[in-house]
Amino acid sequence: MEAASDPIPVDEAARILACDEPAVPRLLRKHGWIDGEPLTHGDVEEVALTRWRLAHSRWPNSYWVTRDQAAAILGVNRARVGQLVGAGLVPYERARTVRRQIVFRRDQLTVVARARLLRRPGVPLDPDRL
Repeated sequence: MEAASDPIPVDEAARILACDEPAVPRLLRKHGWIDGEPLTHGDVEEVALTRWRLAHSRWPNSYWVTRDQAAAILGVNRARVGQLVGAGLVPYERARTVRRQIVFRRDQLTVVARARLLRRPGVPLDPDRL
């Protein structure tokens, strides 16, 4: 795995990988990580995208979400998410699995959703919705 300058703690790596903390080293070793190397955000995301499954998006506070979940977070329908992706207004990744499904980082969508709400005059921001 390639060294990067953004090391992350094991609990965050577990959230990105949708696994429990003890499984993180085993999963990363299968993809070339060497014990003792720092866990980098980019490398952990790359591994997560190679093993991503729909069930991972069902974890509480999952790191990766599906298009349907993205639509709910953004307060739009699924077709609008596709339009936003096509226009480059919503960041996404493509899973490196057979289905090559588009997935989104929950945290990035939350930022986009908050920005959209703040641009609307007279609409109060509901933190429970985000």
